[in-house]
Amino acid sequence: MLAISLSCISIVSAQFSSADLTANVNTLKYAVPFLTFPTLASNQSLGYIKSLSLDNKESAHFGNPSLMGLMEDKISIAASYTPTLRETLPNANLFGVAGYYRLNRENSVGFDFTYFSLGNITYNKPGNPPQTLNPNEKAASINYSRLLSSNSSVGVSLKYIISDLTEGAPHGGMPSSTGTSLATDISYSSRIHTPNESINQEFGVGINNLGTKLAYAKNSDKDFIPTSLNIGYSIKYQINSTQSVFFGYG
Repeated sequence: MLAISLSCISIVSAQFSSADLTANVNTLKYAVPFLTFPTLASNQSLGYIKSLSLDNKESAHFGNPSLMGLMEDKISIAASYTPTLRETLPNANLFGVAGYYRLNRENSVGFDFTYFSLGNITYNKPGNPPQTLNPNEKAASINYSRLLSSNSSVGVSLKYIISDLTEGAPHGGMPSSTGTSLATDISYSSRIHTPNESINQEFGVGINNLGTKLAYAKNSDKDFIPTSLNIGYSIKYQINSTQSVFFGYG
């Protein structure tokens, strides 16, 4: 398949401290950025555009719950492993496992679990021996999709996020803790039929990671999670039984 990607537009929630505003430094600050990484290795180059495609069944598991209602399979399970950020974190890995089950023609339910490991990191504090940490973050979701018509569907996910970056190691003289958050994904997907059966068009829109802020220490400032609005359109031309051209914009 030949794939063409033009751009990716994302609106991300940000937090600005009073010091940043005073200094006129507009620094984006949010926690758990791994939630913005495409879980599937096959989606890494096209991001959310590929997650709109009905050809990629696993997209129904990760980040776009509305696709579950448009899939033909009654049950499906997917797993993914992606080495990521290797230039800065040599041992960083992203894992994912998910599945869905179609209760009937109109209703589908599913789950997904994503685990992001930053590898082994040595933490040095003056006066104490070096401590090796294995910071990691994870998110688990339960998903529901409702078919609106034979060609359109809506979906929603309830997500629980855990971020353990310090394993309790003190920071700034204060004991640290694991950050947690609750979030939701809401999406809509639609197929657009054309007279030419060789041409398939798809449209999708989703709000991802809409949820509560999290903190890593008691009485510390809380950080936003990366809420994003994603809109995309794709068109595929089937040349023959083995070749096709895919164009996406999002």
